[in-house]
Amino acid sequence: MKKRKLKNKIYRRLTIIHKNANIECLTDEQILFITQGIKQNCYSEACPGSGKTEVVGLKAAYEINNWKDKFKGIAIVSFTNTAAKEIENRARKYAGLKATTHPHFIGTFDSFFYKYILNSFFYGYTEFKGNDEDFSPRTIIDERSNADFLKNNRYTAKTRFVVQQRGNLIGIPIPANKFYFDVKKKDFFVLPPIENAKKFISLKKILNRQEQIKYLEPNKNWLTHKIIYQGFLETKKTFWRDGFITFKDAEFIIHQIIKKKVIILEKFIERFPVLIIDECQDLSPIQLLILQKLLDKGIYVFFIGDLNQAIYKFRDVNPDLIKDFINSNGFNSLKLTYNFRSNQPIVNVFSYIFPSNIKGKEETVLTNSLTLIEYEENEIPKLINRYKEIIEEANAEVNKKIIKIEKSSIIIRGSSLILKFKPYQTESKNPLTNLVRAIYFWNSSNKTTEILNRSLILLSYFLSNVFYSKKGSYRDYYCPENHSNADWRIFLATLLDDFSNKYFPFEGKSGNDITYGGFGKLIRTDIEDIIKKLPVKPYNANNIHVERGKADIKINNDIPEIHSNNNIRITTIHDIKGETLDSAMIVSSLDGHSKGGYWKNWFNKTASNEEEKEYKRYGYVAFSRPKHLLILATPKLNRNDRVYFENIGFKIENLKRKTLF
Repeated sequence: MKKRKLKNKIYRRLTIIHKNANIECLTDEQILFITQGIKQNCYSEACPGSGKTEVVGLKAAYEINNWKDKFKGIAIVSFTNTAAKEIENRARKYAGLKATTHPHFIGTFDSFFYKYILNSFFYGYTEFKGNDEDFSPRTIIDERSNADFLKNNRYTAKTRFVVQQRGNLIGIPIPANKFYFDVKKKDFFVLPPIENAKKFISLKKILNRQEQIKYLEPNKNWLTHKIIYQGFLETKKTFWRDGFITFKDAEFIIHQIIKKKVIILEKFIERFPVLIIDECQDLSPIQLLILQKLLDKGIYVFFIGDLNQAIYKFRDVNPDLIKDFINSNGFNSLKLTYNFRSNQPIVNVFSYIFPSNIKGKEETVLTNSLTLIEYEENEIPKLINRYKEIIEEANAEVNKKIIKIEKSSIIIRGSSLILKFKPYQTESKNPLTNLVRAIYFWNSSNKTTEILNRSLILLSYFLSNVFYSKKGSYRDYYCPENHSNADWRIFLATLLDDFSNKYFPFEGKSGNDITYGGFGKLIRTDIEDIIKKLPVKPYNANNIHVERGKADIKINNDIPEIHSNNNIRITTIHDIKGETLDSAMIVSSLDGHSKGGYWKNWFNKTASNEEEKEYKRYGYVAFSRPKHLLILATPKLNRNDRVYFENIGFKIENLKRKTLF
């Protein structure tokens, strides 16, 4: 009776006269979320596939249709443009144009605070003089950018990052985009300006490094930590004063504006008294601090999300902090426990990772929805064909194409394992062989993005080995230190065009095929011309050797097959987050050395620290993507592990023998 009464209230609010299938299908939990009063703080824990985006859109339309004030509005934000657009489309479906026009806002978290706080008050906080009467920041600089203007002394910290090279201590300038101030930890954090640096380090730790202490020793009498910190702050202020910021700077400045200018904070809350936040598990610590300022002044906040899907530790996202925030602010608690995406056997799998009472609403149409395939390292590419066979077998069983290839995916934790699936992957470590394949792939008739990227990586491997002392990483296309990654990729593409015009299709002037030995002579002859084209001065120029046993082999007789018929997407857990698939094959790494990519990381019942818990969340996200069919590929299991997975519901087969255990 209560459910019907609340459902009728939704019909009235949305001014819908006739029965609506979407509204009739709403569960009691969804109805309660939509009709929940907005003058209270609330957290709705939404399991995977709970129809979250649909109900957020309905909630937005439900409140906006009843909104009377013309100068105050509701803000609904998410963390990606795609998610925000989906919410906007659903809100418009039920509330029309008024859902997305003044005084309301639907968009991303960043765009909301940039528009109403950062862009409006940036000049007042930073003393930026503006550009053509535009006083918003000139541009947001990526923290990994190595653009030339960042080397300007105005934009580098007075204190350098010290490294030891050939027995000498060298101080490397730290550009303003490579450090930020953490409000919560009250320290600067620095991305070391060295090759392949990935993690920010606190300035406190840097100043305690032995190299740093020894380097600063001559000035220790006056160069105190206080002066060093002040120097970092002054560099940041100069950076901001000229209109430049990073994404982390933007959040810091927003926090400082609403902290120091109470009138701005009060006017902001008066303008938007209600804030609905989708995907709340993605909130970072600084964003929680911003929200706390708003809550303290009386804004009402609605959270909806799933803390078990928080997989952005690299952004310092910590679900425990979000949970503490929810509890300390006395949020009302709701749940969405029906999964409309997956069948119950699949739901049971990810419920083993984080025990819960989630109910799968998708019909189980296959006799076997769960398969585990044991593989050996040299069999990884064969997993693709076996995956296709299983999909065909599943469709044949129900005599219907319920699983589409284009709605299926192989999901992997890290990019290094993805490369093992590539049919055009070369295992050669010889620079000349890789150069040959780079040119060949670049001129392939099957120019997919993957093949072109592989060409760039192979060429950059050649350049790194021959000219740059083997430094660099394939993830950055072996970009030389302190050079822009974007400019480097443009150079690689240009050089491949030049090489293609000169050497491809590996035929001599008489039309005879060139051997590897002959090609090596050509490259050694042209080495000086290549050096002149390099945008970064080479450290040295190593000899170019032909791979053993290939000197007399004709190149055109030795090129690997690259025309793949694989049309199944291969992607990572982070990229697949939020998607719904017909089927998925999740591939475990070969051992536990992979950070979060090994199956034991995902099913770890004794996870204690935050890193281990995040690894479990990787598995939770990956296993909750498919509707009908879930395949897990692992290295060979022992007997106890097989029993474990059989108890979950998996049927196990061995790729080599293709027999069931």
